[in-house]
Amino acid sequence: MAKQDNERLNADGENGEIESVQEPEYVVLRGNTIRHNGAKFASGETIPVAGDDARRLLKMGIIADIQVLRAKALGIQDAE
Repeated sequence: MAKQDNERLNADGENGEIESVQEPEYVVLRGNTIRHNGAKFASGETIPVAGDDARRLLKMGIIADIQVLRAKALGIQDAE
């Protein structure tokens, strides 16, 4: 899922601040292959999933949030 920009209009009808909303991106974890919306996703591939499907797959340990994985990796590197 890509970054989405939402623009707000001020009282004069002009563009005001641009608010960036970052939707989570998910990756299929090692040893898993999943079929979602008619497409096959193997381990290491990003998968466009959201809502209840994302929560269910996260809980089952089939996918992970890429930002969470990056934070963990950076935390491990900083500790060494």
